[in-house]
Amino acid sequence: MNFEIEKAVSQGFEYAKDNFLVIWVNGLICIMTSFLAGITIIGLIAVPAIMAGYLESLLRVRRGEKAEIGDFFTFGFNHFGSFLGLAILLFLGIFFASLLLIIPGIFLFIAWYFAWYIKIDNPNITVTEALSMSMSLVLKIGWWKLFALVLLLSIAGGIINLFTFNLAGLLIYPFTYMITVEAYILATDSGEPVNVKSDDIKMINQVTSDDITEEAEADDDDHEDRSDSGDEETEEIKKLKEKQAKELEELKEIEKLKEKQAKEIEDLRNEHSKKSDD
Repeated sequence: MNFEIEKAVSQGFEYAKDNFLVIWVNGLICIMTSFLAGITIIGLIAVPAIMAGYLESLLRVRRGEKAEIGDFFTFGFNHFGSFLGLAILLFLGIFFASLLLIIPGIFLFIAWYFAWYIKIDNPNITVTEALSMSMSLVLKIGWWKLFALVLLLSIAGGIINLFTFNLAGLLIYPFTYMITVEAYILATDSGEPVNVKSDDIKMINQVTSDDITEEAEADDDDHEDRSDSGDEETEEIKKLKEKQAKELEELKEIEKLKEKQAKEIEDLRNEHSKKSDD
């Protein structure tokens, strides 16, 4: 597992420094448009789409893809309903968990911390899948590690703002956001979008030794040995099968976590309902 607090801070800081202008200006646009939209109830429902678009632009910056000033609105509004649903479910889940006890609320806040990024990387998955995948990822890297990073950023930002009357907050948020993005990238090992859907695992199963044999015949110079033994598994197939086995295990773990999460939320709701009746 590549996730380390020190790496997230140092590497996130470097990416923010190298791309400060586009991150800062887009962040300022995001803040201003969200504030103006939040003035009315109708406009308020557009805020999640604006925020999702900004976070998607940060992922593009981190992955070395093209990101320009003001180009982040399209993505969020193309998936308007999905991110609105995610924002509502995140708020309700954390809110009701916090009403019962503060600790469950804090736990869910950290466990669902990567849900936005996972939904951005996989816009076609459901909101509940994004939450479950986030919880699985956070538990895999260590809940306490991510909690320590979030706490560190909160305390550091609070101290800096305290001594600058909140003015420094207008300059440091590119670093805070990119450190969070870097934490997500490190948590995914390779930095590739998190995606452990069964459809993708099924695609791996469709790769056969016959496909590799055809490629070998098309390039005799590079694959002469493979064409003579078309039924033999190549190193590439072995790696794919290892990856498949790993993803299947992760999928099973996610299913178990989803069941556990659903039961815990149901228990919390029942407990809250009982208290309300009393």
